[in-house]
Parts: sequence; C-alpha cells; structure tokens
Amino acid sequence: MPMQKNYNTLSAPFWIVWGIEFWERFGFYGFQAIIALYFTQKLGLSERETIYLMGSFFAFTYGFIWVGGLIGDKVLGAKRTILFGAVILGVSYLGFIFADKQNVYYIFSGIIIGNAIFKANPSSLISKMFDKGDGRLNSAMTLYYLAINMGGLICMALTPVISQIYGYTHAFILCGIGLFVGILGFILFYKKLEGLDTEAGKHPINKTHLTYIIAGVIAAFLIVANILPNTTLCIELTAVVVTIATLYFLYVAFSLESYERNRMLVALVLIIEAIIFYSLYFQMPTTLTFFAQHNVELSVFGWHVPAAQYQFLNPLWILILSPILAAVYKKSKLTHATKFCIGTALMFISYATLYSTRYFATNAVVSGNWLILSYATSSLGELLISGLGLAMVAELCPAFISGFVMGFWFLATMIASYVASYIGSFIALPQSGDTISKQQSLDTYTAVFGYVAIGILVTTIIMVILTPILNKYINRIRVIDDHKADIDNITYHPQN
Repeated sequence: MPMQKNYNTLSAPFWIVWGIEFWERFGFYGFQAIIALYFTQKLGLSERETIYLMGSFFAFTYGFIWVGGLIGDKVLGAKRTILFGAVILGVSYLGFIFADKQNVYYIFSGIIIGNAIFKANPSSLISKMFDKGDGRLNSAMTLYYLAINMGGLICMALTPVISQIYGYTHAFILCGIGLFVGILGFILFYKKLEGLDTEAGKHPINKTHLTYIIAGVIAAFLIVANILPNTTLCIELTAVVVTIATLYFLYVAFSLESYERNRMLVALVLIIEAIIFYSLYFQMPTTLTFFAQHNVELSVFGWHVPAAQYQFLNPLWILILSPILAAVYKKSKLTHATKFCIGTALMFISYATLYSTRYFATNAVVSGNWLILSYATSSLGELLISGLGLAMVAELCPAFISGFVMGFWFLATMIASYVASYIGSFIALPQSGDTISKQQSLDTYTAVFGYVAIGILVTTIIMVILTPILNKYINRIRVIDDHKADIDNITYHPQN
C-alpha cells in the first residue's frame, strides 16, 4: 500500500530511518574521535602527514556521496542502497583488527566507499515524507541531525577511553558492532517502510545493473586505496569530481523553468558558503585534538579526559540545542540564507574564543572550559548550516534528483577537507617525533586561530550583504510554491 505523505514526524518510518542513521554515525564518529591519534601514536605518522591524510580521507568520504545518491535514485532504490553501504562500513571497521601501516589504506578505502553509498539516502527518504514547503521538514531534518549527534556523542565518549585502556583495536571493533546493530534493526522493521522509496526502489533489482554496481565498487575500492597515500593525486581527482558534479548540477538547473532554476542557484550560493564553514569544522578531529593534546588541561572536575574525548563536546551541544531549535523552526520565518549567515557569525565567535586563550594560559596550558565555549558556538552554527543544509537542498531542488542533490550538498565538504588540511599544516609538527615547547605550541596555534577568525569575519560581512538579495529570491520562490499549492488543492480536492 503506498505510503501517505505529511504524517507526523514521530511516525514509525521516520524513526526507522533515524535509527539506521544513529548507528551509522555511532560507528563513524567513534572512529573519527581516535583516528588522528591512532596514526601518530600507533602507526608513527607525523601530525602533518596525519592532517593531509585525513584531508584526503574526508574529501573522498563526503565528496563521492552524490554517487551513492544517484545509485539510490536511479538503480537500487534508497532502502537497498542504505543496507549495501552499511554492510561495507561495518566490515571495514572490523578490518582494523588486522590493520598495519601497509594495509590501513584499504580499510580507509572501505569506509570511504561504504559512506559514499550510504550517506545521501536516509536524508533522501526523509525528504520524501513531506511535501515541498511543509514547515515540518525543517523540524524533521533537525531531529534527524539529532540522531547523527546522539550516535556520535555516545561513541566519541567511549572510544577514546577504550583505546587507552584496552587498545585501539577494541575501540574500532565497537564501531563495527554498532553498524551491525543498526543493520539488524533496519531489516527487522523493513516492512514498515513499504511505499517509501525512490522510484528505482519500487521495482525489482536489475541484475545487470547490480553486476555493474558491484564491479564498480570493487574497482573504486582498489583505486582509492592506492591513491590515498598520494596527496597531490587526491587533490587532482577531487578537482575532477567537483567539476563533473558541478557541471551536472548546473546542467539540470538551466534545463528547468526559471523559478526552479533560481531555486537551485540560490542553493548553490549557500553550498559555497558551507565550504568555508566546513573547512573550519574539520579542524575538530585533527587540529583541535592536537591542540588539546599539547595545550589544554586534560582534567575536568578531577577526572582525566583524553585529548580525543574533547571532540564529544560537539555532539553533546548538538544534543542539547537540537530539540530547542526544532521547536523554534516551527514558528520561525527565517530563511535558509539568514540562518546560514548567523551560523557563519557563530563560527567567527568560536575561533575568536580559541585565539583569546593565549591571554589566559597558565604555563602555556589553558582550561578545558575554553574548548567547551568554543564548541558551544561552533555547534550552534553547525545546526544552522550543516543541520539545515539537507533541508535547504530538499526545499530548493527538484524531487526527481533528490538523492543527487543530497550528495552534492556533501560535495562542499570534499573541497573543505583540503582547505582544512592547508590550514592545519601551518600548525602541525612536520616530522614524527618532533617536539616543541608548550609555549611555542600555544603561540603557533592561537596565531593561526586568530587569522582564521579574521577570515571568517570577512565572510560573515559578505554574507550580511548578500543575504537580503538571496532572501528576495527565496521569498519569491515561496510565494510561487504557495500559489501552486492552492491550485493543487482546487484541482485535486473539488467541492462537492
């Protein structure tokens, strides 16, 4: 029986999709929390090598999500694609049992491929639960983002401690177990999702297409594993992927009627702004973790806090703020452009806070409270930009390419990953085993934080200027949508 749209956000299908996203993020963020220190402490890479490798990893992890979106839209259907990607991720995390400096790139490749296949499709399903212009979509996407950060909060709190007590392998095993728990739950409640899928998912699997997909996954797995160590080649490939995806985005936009084209162009401007935001967001698992290791007091209320565990402040603040914002969005008339502008301003406050720590250090060590404050403002900004980015592209882009545009949104992070690496390289130690004094470390970190704060302040000023122009287009779009909705009501619900 076909599923009806416009049902309550708390309905079973929403929470089933929410659940698989929770467990997928449980695994991913648990892995993210410890991977930088795993490279420097376990595999012997320098901080600079780690930052560049993580840049390539995050670029590929998020940059190929649009491919998974296309697979979900056109080939397998979103639900089957979700399961396919989740299995690859679970197996890859368990692969750390056998990891060493030679084969770790194959494990990274598996995580990249699994994430690319999985990531766009849960949000694509949620977008199909609501009609265009339905204000509940913002609330649904915020609660969905809550799932991401609840999973991250729990596992980010656990894996740093487990890695210190039992070793990194046990922490990675926990990440893998989380994926398979999520897969089991999704399969058990699969029938409750009947009728909710992309068009491809409503038909039997084409065996020829499935064969091509499997062959492509195997080829991509081998190719990515072998190019990850080569940063220059990774950057060149990133440029190719971004160019192809952007040209396709523009091709679709300019093939549409003017008002739909304007929708997509507004979305593109906001995606460009998100690139700047993400380039600073990606300092959390690398630069901010190393900053905590070198210059932050690793004790809170007498309790030892591993440097990597400070990352859990991000999902903790998201967990606290998400329900509040979900309620606000039901009554708020702020456009996506305005919210993005506010989010950028909050990121400026976050980095200005980090810069100010140089004036409050004792023996070149700062209180963890500064990180708590910095994470609070950046996390609120994240909710306004990253948390609503999926809702933004769902509202502004056509439904027939929903999977692709969900993936295209994440393409912003592909570019931002290398910008983040470039910023981090000014701070990181170039060689494994290199040491500097805590004072030198503090001076270097805070100087870069200051330059970043100035850059994001300039971006905020530009967005303040552009936001009224973007709002003019967005409000015009909403008027047209409301007019179309009125026509639909007359057409499909005539009076008796």
